[in-house]
Amino acid sequence: MDPLDVEGSPRVTSGYTTEDALFVLCQELQREIDKYDCQKGDWLKLLRSFVHTNVQSLYHWTTAICTVLLACVLVTTYAIHSSVGNPFGVCTWWLVLAFFLVLAVVFNSALNICCVLMTRREYSDIVKRVLKKIWDCRKVTEWNASNYPSSTSPVSPCVSLQWTLRDGERVNLPQPLLAIGDIIMLRPGQVAPSKCRELEESDDAQELVLMAGEVYSPEIDGVTDSLAGPQGRIPLKTKKFLLLETPFLQNVRDILGEDISRPVSILDNERHLLVQVWLERRIIPLVLVIMTLTNVLRWTYQDNHVGHWSEMLFILLIHSLLPLLTLVFPIMWVLINIYGQARIFSVFEVARTFKQAVDESFDSMSTISVDEARVDMSGKLVFRWFRELFTGTAPVVSRQANILHVLGSVTSLCCVDKKGILSWPNPSAEKIFFFTPGHRKKVSRTSDIAVLSQTPLTDTVFSDIPEEEAVKKKKDSGRRSSNSSVQGVQNHIEVLDLTHDAKSTFGLHFDDPSWKRHLNSLKPLGLNILLNTCNLATEEWYTQFSDHVACAALEHDETVAVVNRRCMCDLAKEIGFSHQALRGFSHDECLGMYRQVPDEESAKERVNRAKSFIQHKIPMPNMVSVVTRDKTSGMCQLLTQGTADIVLDCCTDYWTGNDLCVLTENDKKKIVDFYHRNSMAAYCTAFSYRPLAQNISPLLENMYIELPDKFVRLLNSGRSNRTSECEDPESSVLLTKSSRSFSVDSLMESESMSSIDDIPGCHQAQSNQIFIGMVTLQYQARQEIVQLIEKLESACIRFVHFSKENELRSRVFSEKMGLEAGWNCHISLMSHDNFKLEGNMSGPESVSQRPSHHSSRHSTEDLARDTAGNVASKAQSATDAVCSRSYSAPSIINLEETQVKFDVDNISIKEDQCTVTIKENSPVVVSGDREAHEEDEDEVGEGEGETQRLMSPKRQRGWSSSDDDAEGETDFQSDSRYTSSYVTDNTDDSLTGALDNRAKLPRGIENIRPHLASTDNVPLLVNLFTDCTPEATQEMMKIMQENGEVVLCMGSCANIQNTPLFLQADCSFSLEPLYPQVCAKQPVMAEPWDEEKPTPMQIASALISIPCPLSFRKDDNVSLVQLIAEARHFTQAMRNCFYLMLCFHLSLTLTQVLASMLLLPPTLDTRHLLWLLLVVVPLLSLTLMGNPVDPRIMTVATRKNKDHVNGEMLGQYIVQFSLRFLPSVIVPLLCYGLTLYSFCNRTTNVTCAVYTFSDDGNQTVFHNWYEKYSGGIILAQNIFLFLLVFYFACISMSFVHWSDHLWKKLPFTNKLWSIVTPTLLLAQLVYFVGDVALQYRSAAFTLPLSSVHPAVWALGLGWPVVIITINELVKRREIKLAVRHQKRARLDFGTKLGMNSPF
Repeated sequence: MDPLDVEGSPRVTSGYTTEDALFVLCQELQREIDKYDCQKGDWLKLLRSFVHTNVQSLYHWTTAICTVLLACVLVTTYAIHSSVGNPFGVCTWWLVLAFFLVLAVVFNSALNICCVLMTRREYSDIVKRVLKKIWDCRKVTEWNASNYPSSTSPVSPCVSLQWTLRDGERVNLPQPLLAIGDIIMLRPGQVAPSKCRELEESDDAQELVLMAGEVYSPEIDGVTDSLAGPQGRIPLKTKKFLLLETPFLQNVRDILGEDISRPVSILDNERHLLVQVWLERRIIPLVLVIMTLTNVLRWTYQDNHVGHWSEMLFILLIHSLLPLLTLVFPIMWVLINIYGQARIFSVFEVARTFKQAVDESFDSMSTISVDEARVDMSGKLVFRWFRELFTGTAPVVSRQANILHVLGSVTSLCCVDKKGILSWPNPSAEKIFFFTPGHRKKVSRTSDIAVLSQTPLTDTVFSDIPEEEAVKKKKDSGRRSSNSSVQGVQNHIEVLDLTHDAKSTFGLHFDDPSWKRHLNSLKPLGLNILLNTCNLATEEWYTQFSDHVACAALEHDETVAVVNRRCMCDLAKEIGFSHQALRGFSHDECLGMYRQVPDEESAKERVNRAKSFIQHKIPMPNMVSVVTRDKTSGMCQLLTQGTADIVLDCCTDYWTGNDLCVLTENDKKKIVDFYHRNSMAAYCTAFSYRPLAQNISPLLENMYIELPDKFVRLLNSGRSNRTSECEDPESSVLLTKSSRSFSVDSLMESESMSSIDDIPGCHQAQSNQIFIGMVTLQYQARQEIVQLIEKLESACIRFVHFSKENELRSRVFSEKMGLEAGWNCHISLMSHDNFKLEGNMSGPESVSQRPSHHSSRHSTEDLARDTAGNVASKAQSATDAVCSRSYSAPSIINLEETQVKFDVDNISIKEDQCTVTIKENSPVVVSGDREAHEEDEDEVGEGEGETQRLMSPKRQRGWSSSDDDAEGETDFQSDSRYTSSYVTDNTDDSLTGALDNRAKLPRGIENIRPHLASTDNVPLLVNLFTDCTPEATQEMMKIMQENGEVVLCMGSCANIQNTPLFLQADCSFSLEPLYPQVCAKQPVMAEPWDEEKPTPMQIASALISIPCPLSFRKDDNVSLVQLIAEARHFTQAMRNCFYLMLCFHLSLTLTQVLASMLLLPPTLDTRHLLWLLLVVVPLLSLTLMGNPVDPRIMTVATRKNKDHVNGEMLGQYIVQFSLRFLPSVIVPLLCYGLTLYSFCNRTTNVTCAVYTFSDDGNQTVFHNWYEKYSGGIILAQNIFLFLLVFYFACISMSFVHWSDHLWKKLPFTNKLWSIVTPTLLLAQLVYFVGDVALQYRSAAFTLPLSSVHPAVWALGLGWPVVIITINELVKRREIKLAVRHQKRARLDFGTKLGMNSPF
């Protein structure tokens, strides 16, 4: 059946079954794998792996040809000697060597082809393994809606989900599991996951087809350019679309294709340069020329002292070149790399189960202890991983991305996701803004507290005071308010800071230990949170409303919809509420209201954007109101939350904790100022309340209200006139006594309530609210990530955050992680000219990806100038209702107890007057004298991040409020000028101007390379890149790699856009993100990870994580420190191992070159060379791999992936080799000559010398040494061989602990060296005795050891003391050079950004 043929099918309404969908998905992915398998058999690609310029190849054609030629020469020489009648005993080893060389060529060629084939099919094998899991799930699938994330869960850019019809119900399906023919439900403003076609019939005859990345933005019915008043809008709904392509197919093509190529690792580059370039192309030709020239001269001018011409020209040359050929190196390289990766994966498997102790303080130690660096793992676990990696059956990437090489040399850790990875998945409350009741004090012109406004107290403050005294005090209050020079009443703005609990998602606590004195003001806020923000009954409604607002925000490029309705249950719990508090209320309706940003504000924003480079947008003004009913009294309450601008437009009073006070223009300015300051870098939510005297028709819940952008001006104009009248003290008293109250019983008799069933009436019901306060929310950095960054910084690994948010938001969060985010420490990857293209981003996705970059700013002077010349009647009636509202509901709450209870029995309502009193057994908690607390309060700033540094240090937590104190107003503004929120009518500077990145850094990804080429390298030193898209992030990673950075990528395994980034980085690891929750009361989808019965999210994570060698689950310990420490230790041991092996091979070549130049007989026979090259040298070199992990390795700065072998390094190597190995080569040669001299002295009737040898037969020297007088050269060669091995073992002592002298750290701490080296010396003694005994059987003349010249034993056995001394002196110099290099590297790494920038 065609998956696209759904017309008239029942599948239109029910969608795929899970079994059918997984079957189609498997078919689609298998088809791509089959295409790839058809191409991978290209033999030309296999032959290209032998090209000498191929850096990743282990074996090149040049080495193979050279080795085969040597084998042919050996066979030819053997044939020549056989033809002249030489005995086979001398030449047999030549045939053995020729056979070994041919075998090495065949084996190494097969090994290279095998590695290439396994590398090419690695990704396809892993994809097939994941497909097998999907196929198994299809057979035994038991997935239902509970296995998927909640459909109403907040949208997170780190989790790619799509509403899909599966098994007849809507599920929130991971996008990698979408298949062609799926029925998806696109939400308004959402990006299409792939090419899709609309199924439902539309008014247009044209069929709607969306391509991948296009936004579904339906038109809102009835939208006009100008609105006369509040208009009802029908909510935009989701629509069914038929998926025409499988979204994950492109990811599979990227994985299997060759379009994205990783750079070659540092170790592979070093191997290629040393083995294939220096040895094959430089040293081998040099040795060939020297040996050929030397032996030709010897044959020409010293014919009496040489052997057969074929032996002189061929055998000696082959013996000299044999150590320079890569005979056993390829298999050693492969096995050591596989073993190192097996150890890395074993560390990962063991350390992921560790429970890291999270330090709640931010002063965590950045040093790494021994226990933290070392991980105990069993040998069985390492062997299991080794077997799987060697056979290619491991379920991870090990050849396409060598995790050992990357972790051992990583210089940059790039994180491409934030929410749920670096931060907690839900923002937590950080600041609470509210009003507190005033106190009486002498208003001083020199007061440190800024005076905001002055309003009279109301009856509620004196509810527990006798009536006569209350009237008297009110009269005194009126008299005081008329003269600011005498005792006055001051209301305060209070801002409380909260700290997030590092061990839980939602936990928090107040920083101020005396916060409970503000319970009067906080408990209405907590009630609003429980009944509105954390009301699970509003989930579906709010999801639809946020989609509608997001789609409406797409109409203007300067606006963006911000979802700031997040769970704050723990804040309400901290205030004193319990879940039982909700039992007294029932949910009635949800009301939504929004408006577009006025044109003049959009124009002002465009001007500010032209002045500043910060790419931010104005939040779309919107608010959500919930109508709840008190089950006991039947009274309805309207609880509102939303953006502060629109909420404030609907408020006429504010709650101080004991009283209602009229909102003046000065109060509004301060509220909006706080909102602007915090909404730039955080999510700021305003809360308000009002009692409802009328029922609202349930039909209005299905309508949203859109306000005209100029409607707020008309509304506020009337309020300004009314507020100016109320600011008079006497009129304020009259207002309090009469017009500001009405009978409360009318609110509580449901029978007398009329019903509101029209849009103007619904808008009227949401006006005249009481402002309660504001809460700012911010994403908090996870403490384990903060500690990880500190440890990485100590290891000189730069943590780079690629943020999708704008510069300001990104900087604030980066500072929370401890990153440098100053004026010259971040770069925006979005071009200023291309910023308008951002309007094509998704709606709901942009809700989370593009939070409030900029907030609307109301100019109060402009609002005052817009008088009510043509005010609509509805707006005027709203203005008249300012003085006709009850303030009883906030007083119903018992403010005495810490746990909130609603004691309705304690409430006494009088019908003849508008007063609500509380009995004596439940008195109202009234804040005490502010003067008693002001001296003890800490000075705090209101900003966050950069904002906090711009604040005045004298800023106080409590602010007094007065309209008449002009100096107080001036003081407040003088402090605010240094904050990021100083945006008033008297200045044209925007917040972004103060925080803009004014350094001469490039802007836009296209300008990074020119800047690096012509200016400086600062773009490679920054920790933060902002305004990132996946394409820009991938390009920046490529730029970093071009400049030598080794990039390790960290990202979410649930983000389908991360696959190209995982492929681009040198190596990547994925993390399962923490999923966002609607509310803490609703459990997050957290099924245990079961390999037998995986969940949809686990299957999707496995697909996205295919390019990643490591994948961490959300409960795992991110053991990156242990992994890097193990990798650094092992790669350092690898370097020492092959460095020592190279020195040994060069020493063997050097001994034979020097012997030829000194006219000595051959120092080593063929069998001796094979013994050294196949046994001694590999074993001695491998002993350096046995050191335990040293935690100091995590303080070493690694080199970049460039300048692998330069002139300075070459010069240092020549000096070190000459000092370490050259004397130890010359001494055995001297002992070799003395041994031959001893044999000559002992031999009679023969003219014998080392250089002159003749007898009656007048045979050549070599023939006599090999035949008649072979006993002498046999003993000399074995003594030479033993001394050479002995010296090699002594030299290796200094290499065991490269950074410590012998007297500081003995080599015996390396158990492997302690076992292998003595065993090898003992084996060499056995070889010595056995070889001499066997060869002496056929020798005519022999030399006993007692007849050897004493100088041989004295010099040979005493020289190790000199060797150790010389090597320790050389090591001392090497340590000094290394320390100097590390200081320079750490200075370059820790250089304050800006020193290299010509600003």
